[in-house]
Amino acid sequence: TDTCEFVFIFLNVAATALVAASWSQKDLYESRSIVTHGVILAVASGIAVGVLALPMSQPAVTAIVGEDDPEVITAAVKYLRIRIAGLPLAALLVVLQSSLQGMRDAVTPMLAFVSGAMANGALDYLLCVYSGWGIAGAGVATLLARSLQVLVLGCVAYRRLSVPFTSAEDTSTAHSPSWKVIVSLRSMRKFGRLGFPVLAVLAGKLCAYNSMTYAAGARVIPDLAAHQVISSIFGISCKPGDALSQTALAFIPGTLAAGVGGGVNVTTNTRIMLMRLFVIAVIGTAVVSAGAVLACLGGSGAFTGDERVITTVQSVAGWLFASVAPHAHMMVAEGALLALEDTTFLVAAYA
Repeated sequence: TDTCEFVFIFLNVAATALVAASWSQKDLYESRSIVTHGVILAVASGIAVGVLALPMSQPAVTAIVGEDDPEVITAAVKYLRIRIAGLPLAALLVVLQSSLQGMRDAVTPMLAFVSGAMANGALDYLLCVYSGWGIAGAGVATLLARSLQVLVLGCVAYRRLSVPFTSAEDTSTAHSPSWKVIVSLRSMRKFGRLGFPVLAVLAGKLCAYNSMTYAAGARVIPDLAAHQVISSIFGISCKPGDALSQTALAFIPGTLAAGVGGGVNVTTNTRIMLMRLFVIAVIGTAVVSAGAVLACLGGSGAFTGDERVITTVQSVAGWLFASVAPHAHMMVAEGALLALEDTTFLVAAYA
């Protein structure tokens, strides 16, 4: 399910960039239209991915755990199917979070994430331990926690989009206090124009990550375990870069000037913002890269007690540093290119 949900990043990128552009122009109708079409596309994408993933749930579990323990397979398949049923909620969550970030509201998504995590933990105990539902209870807990997050984010987004700008500020082509949006293929194409190139980028990333996992799995078990530890450290180390990319996506559209023929022009404010983000990336990279190396050298024991795994993790600390060091800068550049809707180079680079 994590791989399935990774696909929804294209909704994250498209919603953030499109809402940020319309919100910075104070076009309330266009912002409403983008969020509405994003929600429709999220539900459709979640259902489509779920329909494709559901028949593969049992074969996927069997391929991973083998056929020796039918009870484990039954429990894992039940959990996986519950999570697949929640894919439309996961896609909705992505669109609502991104839309609020495009409106330059980073606090509400953060609070929703924290409250959802706390609710998930409490429900895990209630359903898995107290009620005895086992691993299926963990799937239901995730489903309920995400429903809470979607409800909170949806209410906040609706409230923000229901308050019109002043008539002097509002550049909407249709001034209306009511929520009237015409669903159209033209608006869907806006998501496609930015979202489909991002899908190509994601395909490149997924191929790279899955090929590494396959290569590690083809070797002995300690190598696969070491790969999982390194992947966890790398994933955590990438979070600051991901945050900078989202910042670039949300704020750069507001610094752009209208160009000839409907295009955009980079302004001095755009360059200043990019410079500041790169400076933050330099400082953040120094801290995060050092932390990743220390986690490899001294903290791998927190993940496992197997000496072979620990030794393998420690042996690649230098390579991990080389991988983490440029990540934040790459993500700033990626966010800037996406904000400028210049995806040609990005797609070619990841292909």
